[in-house]
Amino acid sequence: MRRLLAARGEEIPRDLIAFVPINVRGDGDAAAMGNQISGMLVALHTDIDDPVERLRAIAQDSAKTVACSAITARRCSRRYRAFSVPPRCRSGQMFDAFGLFDRLPPMANLMLSSVPGPPIPLWLSGHRVVSAAPVGPLLGPFSLNVTVLGFEQNLEFGMLACAQTMPDLATLRDYLKEEASRLIDTAV
Repeated sequence: MRRLLAARGEEIPRDLIAFVPINVRGDGDAAAMGNQISGMLVALHTDIDDPVERLRAIAQDSAKTVACSAITARRCSRRYRAFSVPPRCRSGQMFDAFGLFDRLPPMANLMLSSVPGPPIPLWLSGHRVVSAAPVGPLLGPFSLNVTVLGFEQNLEFGMLACAQTMPDLATLRDYLKEEASRLIDTAV
């Protein structure tokens, strides 16, 4: 994103922030129905030029945030179950009724998620599945979703964007490939 915005001639007035969905299912909840998902905000450290240092900073911040976010979300979820209509639904309905989602600045610049892939090889009609294409949703104010899927020994990247605000998605894809290659080469 840092490179894309620079190529567009856009300045980044402050760090870019990703909204990252997180699993808040507690130990022993594996049999419970439905998704138990919350989210956290992660600084992308766009002020750091070196991709390795940037990744370290993101990982360090994320590790601190994910534990706190998961605990807080589980506590809130338990409290909300006591109400017939959760307060979060009422507040969301109020925001929507007044059109606030369209008037308030977004809390993050993009949605970014990581999904663990299947722990075993997959087969379909007698053929081994060798690749998968992750696709995440475009929700609310987000005009870019990047979803990463661990599949076998690979990381599969899926990108979905609003064509009006991200007409240069292919350029972002190319930058992502180049930066991922640099990080892999550095790790080896």
